[in-house]
Amino acid sequence: MAGKKSNHPFNFQADHLNYRLRMFLLLLLFILPGVKGYSQPVEYTLKALYIEKFTRFTEWPDSCEINNKETPFIIATLGQTPFKENLENIFSIQHIYNKPVKVIETELPGKAEKFHILFIPNTKKDSLESIINLVGEKPVLTVGDTPEYGKRGVLINFYTENDKLKFEINETALQKSPLEFNFHLLNMAKIVEPLNKEDISR
Repeated sequence: MAGKKSNHPFNFQADHLNYRLRMFLLLLLFILPGVKGYSQPVEYTLKALYIEKFTRFTEWPDSCEINNKETPFIIATLGQTPFKENLENIFSIQHIYNKPVKVIETELPGKAEKFHILFIPNTKKDSLESIINLVGEKPVLTVGDTPEYGKRGVLINFYTENDKLKFEINETALQKSPLEFNFHLLNMAKIVEPLNKEDISR
């Protein structure tokens, strides 16, 4: 199987994204084309907007109650990080899968089955292996923004190249995850730890 691709269509319809949020995204993408010289809050806002896009390319299993509009979509940050405030700002006006979004801080990745997304900051790089061992096979989209996090097992990791914000996907980690990514997301990403021929044939 070539990377666990989902056929779920990506939908850009305006009614799925708050108008104010769309306008803000356009300003960031076209007026501010690179990340060099950005203030940290602006860079974090861009990453939060990317995360909203990632969810449109990702399918969670039915056990995550994605279709239950009564339960929130939960984004967790592992430990304290200023990124949490940006996530709260973006998702106070933006739903995911038509669900309200709750942003929480956690120190307990062992309870990650309650999360849909787990952001792992660079302050956790020394304990990353144990974190991935706890969440790697759970239906949790792990996201980071630290060099080598992608190679070390984080599903989606932000990086900069030529002053542009980009992201990489660990294809081998995805193969072990219950999540499925739409092929559009895989095509837009830099693939690290790609599947070998034996994995693809399974």
